[in-house]
Amino acid sequence: WNTLDVRACSGITLSVAHAGKGIRSGRRRGLRQASSWQTSPRVPPWRMILTKHSDIAVLLISTGTPDDTSVASVRRYLRKFLGDPRIVEMPRMLWLFILNCMVLPFRASRSADRYRKIWTSEGSPLAVHTARICEGIAGRLASEGLNVRVLPAQCYGTPSVKEQMDLLSGKGIDKILVVPLFPQYSPQTVGAAMDAV
Repeated sequence: WNTLDVRACSGITLSVAHAGKGIRSGRRRGLRQASSWQTSPRVPPWRMILTKHSDIAVLLISTGTPDDTSVASVRRYLRKFLGDPRIVEMPRMLWLFILNCMVLPFRASRSADRYRKIWTSEGSPLAVHTARICEGIAGRLASEGLNVRVLPAQCYGTPSVKEQMDLLSGKGIDKILVVPLFPQYSPQTVGAAMDAV
């Protein structure tokens, strides 16, 4: 998968991921390409992108959440999350030693207790609300006459970005509009999402 970045009116950085093609566009070319799609100031850029690519899907990416509130599940999530070099920037081997010998044995159980306090009958609040956002966006796009699949994905949880991209690829969709669900860019948020893509 290769990405083409575009900028929407809302300021959210979007990325169209293409399967099986060479890299043809970087950030700057992507911005120029986005402006060329904006043929009318009254037409939102997302509408132009989705109209131009009728075989596109939308992937909403969040940081992630454990699968459940068990200590084992929370430990797996924390190992992925805190094991990402973007999250903790220090010498790798030193941090992995600290993480596995000092952080995870103690923090996993405390974090699991905190997750139990916010967990709902439907599951993780983050997963539940992200799914509802996906349903709402798909409904809005359908009302605009666009039959677009909108799926959630997590950098460190389930479903992962790779799982969702493989799912879409298996259905013949080779272009994905990637929307990181973060208010601004940082290496630990949008950067991690782009790494996953």
